[in-house]
Parts: sequence; structure tokens; C-alpha cells
Amino acid sequence: MIATRNVTGGVSFPDDSYPIFSSVEFVLTGLDINGYVVIPKIVSAQVDANGTFSVDIWPNELGYQNTKYKVFFVEYSNSFRNVETSRRYLGDITVLDVAGQTLQGLLDAGSFETLPSEACLLFLRVQSGVQQLCVLFSNGTTKVIENWTP
Repeated sequence: MIATRNVTGGVSFPDDSYPIFSSVEFVLTGLDINGYVVIPKIVSAQVDANGTFSVDIWPNELGYQNTKYKVFFVEYSNSFRNVETSRRYLGDITVLDVAGQTLQGLLDAGSFETLPSEACLLFLRVQSGVQQLCVLFSNGTTKVIENWTP
């Protein structure tokens, strides 16, 4: 069994409302081990009705491969969380082997990317073999980022 550390946090929209049907996903950037145990690549934490979450996650500072966790905020279309509607990259973190960590405290300075308040929908699409990140704004305009990778 691997040792884990608890990480807590909260998410809200620019209008101070809380997301429903959402989670925060932690994706380890590479294969790592703790003793003889291979560490899980993806750990997800469900966001509650107050916009908060708590997750027990392996402290990757103990690893051998200098890995990071890429952190994503993910929204779903329903409570079953089986249809993803948007995914936002929040930043890279290293979980330390200490108690009382928050996601906001672990995010690297400057890596938290905010969207303008008029952005109302994010989605990924593949068009002519090119992956695109599309942002739909409330005024009807769309911004497309070609060859986008998380």
C-alpha cells in the first residue's frame, strides 16, 4: 500500500457560482514507483455542491522519475459523469510529503490560466485531423487554438 497525502481545494466561476457535475483530475506525467508499487496515473476528485473537493494522492516528491501532476478541471453533462463537456488545464503541481496541502498552494506561480468572464463554453474537436480547442463567447464569437494539447 502506498502512502498518500490529502489535498483540498475549491473551484468557482467568475460570477461566484459553483460548478455542478464536475471533478478535478490529477494526471501523473510519467510512470513512477513507490518501493515496488506502480503509482496510479490518474486520480480524480468529485467537486461537491459547494465547489470544494478533497483527494488522497501519492506525494510525487518521493518518486524516482521527477514527475509532476497535470491538474485539470472537468465538467460533465450529467450526474453520471459519463459525458465530458469541458476540460481546463489548471497547471502542474508536485505533491509534497507533508500534511495540510491545498491545490491553490501547490499550483506553480503563473500557471493558473483564467478565462474571460464572457467565455461560456470550451470544447475540443478534431477537424481535418487537427486537434482544436474552441472557446465560444457570449457575444457569439469563437476563438480556435490549432494543434492544442493539454
